[in-house]
Amino acid sequence: MEHQLGSQGLQFGPGAEVRLSKSQLVFVISLGVIIILGGILLQLSFLQYLQGFVAICTMFFGVMCCFSLVTAISGTIEGSLIDVSDNEAIDLKHLPFISIIVPAFQEGAVAKQLIHNLMQLRYTPSRFEVVIVLEEEDTATIAAFDIPMPRNYRVVIRPKGGIMTKPAAMNYLLQHSKISPKSDFIVVFDAEDEPDPYQLRKAMIAFQKAWELDTSVVCIQARLAFSQNASKNWLTRMLNLDYLQHFGLVLPGLSRMGLISPLGGTSNYIQTEVLMGVGGWDSLNVTEDLDLAVMLARLGKKIRVMNSVTAEEAVTRISELFPQRSRWIKGAIQTYFRHMRNPVQLQKELGWKGFISFQCVVGAPLVLYLINPIFWGMTLIYAVTGSDFIRSLYPPLIFYIAMFCFSAGNYMYVYLLKTAAFKTGQYTNIVFAFFAPAYWLLLSIAAYKAFFEFVVSKEKASSWAKTNHHGVSV
Repeated sequence: MEHQLGSQGLQFGPGAEVRLSKSQLVFVISLGVIIILGGILLQLSFLQYLQGFVAICTMFFGVMCCFSLVTAISGTIEGSLIDVSDNEAIDLKHLPFISIIVPAFQEGAVAKQLIHNLMQLRYTPSRFEVVIVLEEEDTATIAAFDIPMPRNYRVVIRPKGGIMTKPAAMNYLLQHSKISPKSDFIVVFDAEDEPDPYQLRKAMIAFQKAWELDTSVVCIQARLAFSQNASKNWLTRMLNLDYLQHFGLVLPGLSRMGLISPLGGTSNYIQTEVLMGVGGWDSLNVTEDLDLAVMLARLGKKIRVMNSVTAEEAVTRISELFPQRSRWIKGAIQTYFRHMRNPVQLQKELGWKGFISFQCVVGAPLVLYLINPIFWGMTLIYAVTGSDFIRSLYPPLIFYIAMFCFSAGNYMYVYLLKTAAFKTGQYTNIVFAFFAPAYWLLLSIAAYKAFFEFVVSKEKASSWAKTNHHGVSV
């Protein structure tokens, strides 16, 4: 069956090529004017302004603590992760056709590793294809992939010109019919990925199990883990813990509750017709996976998580972390403002439950990244100096709520990191959960970088910071 790109995605309006719509700019400016004029009319002092800011942020912290706790608890309940055993996978008889897409730019160092890892997949060769898309000007990577490959593997060279991003490369395959017309499902892998050998089979069984409860499931996300180099240093251990709780607790919890469940950039299996129907990915969104997850939710489609792991390589230096995480956060900013251009329409499509989850899952973390350092700084200054000014910002009720958020919130997150490590048997990494505040500070720095790039220019808003992979020996 020939697949045709559809235009369902267009109903959501322009993509990341528009940072803020005119109505959003008017709203932001009007809100600022209202706050200033309201303060003047009410004759609020500067201290009262700050007290109001602290009170609002404290309530926000409280809401997010509760939301995170409920989500994590949901993720621990049996059935939140779709579990498929190796024996079930081996016994699978009906094998749908799967197209594996691998966009690779400046990935010559992991070319042999990629082919080796994909050749471990236990799936009948005639029932899947591997399409590696390279950029014409990336001659080093093209040369690195000039190696023997199975017959169902092929390399597609994308011509020069146009946007050079991961989603643009993947869209090229869809727009120019570079995937098989037999394709039932599409899955994206990154060049350094090492998927579970039975993952293709497990994904097909996971769909069967999901459809027994909900036929609106169109995508199955595998768990990602930075297990290729998790124990290299402090940073890789923290990144590994973060992924363990995100893919092991948070995403299963969100999907189980029927809330918006963000996709990872790799190992997500989606029905080909559905992906073609929404027109593929947003070529200018630097986290095209998150944007796709929101589009699916707006169409009434669901995502589930299966307990199959794809091993990945974590960045090993803070200098590499900042561009990677700022790109991810910048993509969340792009996604949030794209889908909030018409909040009324968004609420109609998602319902109140989905609309609130969109605010908590996509929008709220962006605010937390920005305000966390402010409150940590105030806490530190007060602990050292006992500042009367900082004390005056916290009336009794707000102070008690803030203490609860500070104590319970930090304890909860550390506990969830420890729980995720314990569930996966990574006992030596449990102690590193106590370093979470230092890790959060790094993410906040990356967030400030992301917001600056988003605001400063349209080009920087969509600039793609490439994560370098060094590979492991095969």
